[in-house]
Amino acid sequence: MNQIPLYKPLESPLEELFAFNLEKYLDSSINLQNQIEVETICGNFRIDFVAYSKIKRIAFECDGADYHNVARDEWRDAMILGAKAVDVIYRLRGSDLTYHIEDCLYLISKWEPEIFSQRGKINLEILASKETKSWPINKSDTSVMITFYRQSRGNNNPLYIFIERRLLEMPAGQRSFWKALFKYAEERGSGNLDKIIEQYWKEKILNFE
Repeated sequence: MNQIPLYKPLESPLEELFAFNLEKYLDSSINLQNQIEVETICGNFRIDFVAYSKIKRIAFECDGADYHNVARDEWRDAMILGAKAVDVIYRLRGSDLTYHIEDCLYLISKWEPEIFSQRGKINLEILASKETKSWPINKSDTSVMITFYRQSRGNNNPLYIFIERRLLEMPAGQRSFWKALFKYAEERGSGNLDKIIEQYWKEKILNFE
């Protein structure tokens, strides 16, 4: 089994869980690095993991409930994509990684088959749930939510998995919402991200009134 040469310590049990499982299915040619610093027009941000293939840079963010701000993350990802630091960003919920990690990795293997080994893809096909394997995969998907009609039986096992997928370049004719956010920040001289977001919503409210 190949060992991932992560050059920085993992920061949370969730990152350890993700790295340990992803490593089992990756192709040996893939260079996986963690805690990648990205300079953007609205400050520097750190990406949890980036998988580098010969043709693509694939980012993964492991979102634990205690550190996850959905609205801010969308802006943050827009700045990272605007900096052209990666080609795609995947956001994975902590509960989904904990209880349905094979399903998450199966979906990613359908979108990004080049980073997985042939054996890894076969094993994920075996381990993924029937709900996930029946989902129609579209290369231009920006998110996917798959419902599991099973009761959690008193634990935190989610009744659905939800993956966000933000692409640097959408297929022709499809709109990339992140570009609108990046353009807004760029036109206002960039600066602190939280101030940009605050200004954006103030303008939205004024326009609504």
